[in-house]
Formats: sequence, structure tokens, C-alpha cells
Amino acid sequence: GAVIYPLHIPLTETWIFNVLGYWNDALMKIIFGLFFLVLITIFYSSIRRVSSRPIAIFSTYLLTTLPLLVHHASIEYADFPLSVYFTASALFLLNYFDSKSNRYLYLSAALAGIATWTKSEATPLLLINLILLSIFYIKSKQELLPAAKNIFNCFMIVLIFKLPWSILNWVYHIPKSIYQNIEYEKVFANIDRLPVIISYFYNKMFFYGNWNIAWFVFIVILILSFNRLKEARIFYSLAYILLFLLALGTMYYITENYVWLLDGT
Repeated sequence: GAVIYPLHIPLTETWIFNVLGYWNDALMKIIFGLFFLVLITIFYSSIRRVSSRPIAIFSTYLLTTLPLLVHHASIEYADFPLSVYFTASALFLLNYFDSKSNRYLYLSAALAGIATWTKSEATPLLLINLILLSIFYIKSKQELLPAAKNIFNCFMIVLIFKLPWSILNWVYHIPKSIYQNIEYEKVFANIDRLPVIISYFYNKMFFYGNWNIAWFVFIVILILSFNRLKEARIFYSLAYILLFLLALGTMYYITENYVWLLDGT
């Protein structure tokens, strides 16, 4: 089937062409550079909330040196805007865990909702937010009614962005891509994929995946912070990373996206 993306990026590009008044493929891609600046700004401010200015600056510098990130900020792929929205959603959810302020929670939900309007793969990623939010309420012994109310409000905010596209797909019978079909019946049949996925992840992350020294630094920091894993910010940040890697691995395990892992894209 054809790969059908939601309309956020096409509409944004159309708006830029209308503002310019003429067709310019190169200049239109400025929006991806702006996404990069937004990511840097949100990332820095989030680190600055819990660390000193030198650490925040150095952390942001490391982020901007990732070849994979810089590459995607200069090409017309929906993957990068999706990553910006989801990362921002995660960071604002962490801010909510720190501050207990609902403004961060609802902002996180809105960004997650916009992510679903950017690329369909954002929908399963919403489960990560939901899992961590549920863990947070359980660990903090939040009363059931306020917790349920917040989860419901987040769900409704996401629906504002997700529902119109879903209705459009249903009305016009827009076909799903074969890469969006989850093959539940192959859960056991695909067991031979597991060592391949682990091997590819390991090599891509630490050797030739254009991640620079990011994962090496991550492992070092994880070892140095081992005694602080119970701290909320570190615990939930680590949980985000592990759950996201699990989500990617699951995608390759039970969908046709496995072919993209094998060919290196």
C-alpha cells in the first residue's frame, strides 16, 4: 500500500509557498531548520531547570553535534518534526512530574497530539506517555479521581488533533500502508528476528549509526548516576529511553518495517 502521512507537514509547506508567492524547494526546507532551533531551545531550558548553566550548555552542544540529527534537520522527512514534537512532549511531561503543574501536562498532551498529525507512528508512542503518567500517579499515590480526570483531559486534547484525520481516513477509505499493519499472528514466527534487531541496534547506536558519542556518553552517565536512579527526573528519563527503544524494536519485530532495518535506512 501507499505510505499516507497526516497533513501537518504538507499543509505547513503549502503555507510557506503561499507566503513566498512562488515555488522554491530549497527555501521551503527552512521549516526543518526552525524545528531544529525549537528542539535546541526546549532541550536547553529543560536541562537548565534541573542543572547548572554550564551543564545545560554542554548538553545542548552535544545534542547539536549528532550527525543524524543535523542531517534530518536539512531534509524533507516527517521523521524529524515527529521527533521534535515527541521529545518536547516528553520533556514537558517530565516538567509536570517535577512541578505538579497541569499546564505542563496539557502542553505535553497537545504536543503529543500534534505529533499524531505529523506521522502515524506517533500513535503507539502515546502509550509511552500513558505508561509513565500511570507509573507517576501510582508512585505518588495520587487520588483516583484527580488522576483519572487528568488522563481523560490529556486524551481529549490528543483527540482534537487525531480525530479529524482518522475521520477523513474513514470517510474517504484512505488505505493504510502495509508498514502500519501489526502482524500479531507472527509474534512467535518472527522469533528469529530478535537477535538481528539487537545486533543492528547495538551497531547502529555505538559504531556506524551517526550518533557520534551520544550512546557512549549515555552509558557513562548511567554508570555514574547509578546511585541516583531513584530520583524522579533520572528514573523517568531512563524509562523514556528504554520504552522508546522497546517500541522501536517491537515495530521491527511485528511489522513490515523490518526491511528498513535490514537495508540500513
